[in-house]
Amino acid sequence: MKNPKVAIVCGYGDVGKAVAKKLAGQGYAVAIISRSFDANSEYVFFKCDIRDMAQVQEAIRQIIEKFNNIDACIYTATSEIKRQHMLDLSAEEFREDFETLVFGGFNVLKEIGQVMKNQKHGAVIGVTSAVTEPNYTSGKMGGYVAAKYALRGVLRQMNHELLVHGVRVHAVAPGFMRTKLNKDIPGRMDDFLVEKNPMKHLVAPEEVAEVVLFLISDKAKYLSGLSVPVTAGESSEL
Repeated sequence: MKNPKVAIVCGYGDVGKAVAKKLAGQGYAVAIISRSFDANSEYVFFKCDIRDMAQVQEAIRQIIEKFNNIDACIYTATSEIKRQHMLDLSAEEFREDFETLVFGGFNVLKEIGQVMKNQKHGAVIGVTSAVTEPNYTSGKMGGYVAAKYALRGVLRQMNHELLVHGVRVHAVAPGFMRTKLNKDIPGRMDDFLVEKNPMKHLVAPEEVAEVVLFLISDKAKYLSGLSVPVTAGESSEL
């Protein structure tokens, strides 16, 4: 029997859970890297603070030891959104946004990138945000927006460096979703946002997972370096 493909999902929030469920349903062996731990989960958990490079290296070492290779890595980890304009942030608050999204992302993606470079195959997906896409406006979340742009830059550079080694890198950029990340926004806002949306629909984590599944599959083996908005029409480059 052929061994299943192995996918690492970094971050176990609503999007991470949806991605893990979708990939497991398609036959992937799923390893979760997260600070939290779900003892009842069907996945293999590797508890890790991604802001600590030593912990990241140890977690990936254990994953390789268990699964022998890594076919895909989906980086969904994020920080809580601070509803503040850039000019209202303290230096410490601004740094906090970058700790997980950018420095944590660098730690994980650097190590995974090296593994995949040596393997000569693999796919990396970073979940950014529609705020990094053209024609998409953002509210009071200055540090979050800046960090998501920076994460997109990390992914872009990785794609340039890894594509010649058979590794594809993409960003997936969701619009507003009703997740724990937006729990501070009253539910009555959903109707307003649906009405504002050209397709009259709010994106769900499961729809993000569908895009991820396609991008890491062999069906997309000749696609690379994309930033794919999942916004139901809120953002367009056409």
